Amino acid sequence: MSGKGMRWFGLALPALAVLLPLLVSEVSARDFKGVSFADESLIQGRTCRLNGVGVRKKFLFDIYYAGLYLPEPTQDPGKVPALDGPKRVLMHVVYKEVTADKWVEGWKEGFAVTAPRPNADLAARIEKFLACFDQPVKSGERVQITYVPNQGTEVMIKDKVKATIPGARFHDRALEHLVRQ
Repeated sequence: MSGKGMRWFGLALPALAVLLPLLVSEVSARDFKGVSFADESLIQGRTCRLNGVGVRKKFLFDIYYAGLYLPEPTQDPGKVPALDGPKRVLMHVVYKEVTADKWVEGWKEGFAVTAPRPNADLAARIEKFLACFDQPVKSGERVQITYVPNQGTEVMIKDKVKATIPGARFHDRALEHLVRQ
């Protein structure tokens, strides 16, 4: 996992590509390598189910475990951004610390793929999103990215809402990269 082909952070979740094919059993839905993931997550009154859990690694180290919550299960990564309804990615950091610079670097690399020439509006939304990652996230802390239709993408870091970025297009660009890596 080194070289130009493997980005350090790879826009947060190349692990999600691994998550999608998994049909999570009752045991793995609750516990993944000692980290608990709920079977369901309620988002604006709608139940989303844990679609899968994966690991983001760097070299030999686990960086975080991520769960993908969807309104309906799918094994097709291409369908995830287009699914109707709320969606959530929950990342439990297990590495000692992921610096703010590493989070931003990874997201920038991802947006360069999914939105290579954003218009001014989308560029402003991307900058607002990146500004949320202004501090390190340490082992045991979480990053949660939730899309709520007609409201936007809520970014929560260390259980504190940092921002809500409006627009489905922004969310689709972020999630598209996460699940297609």
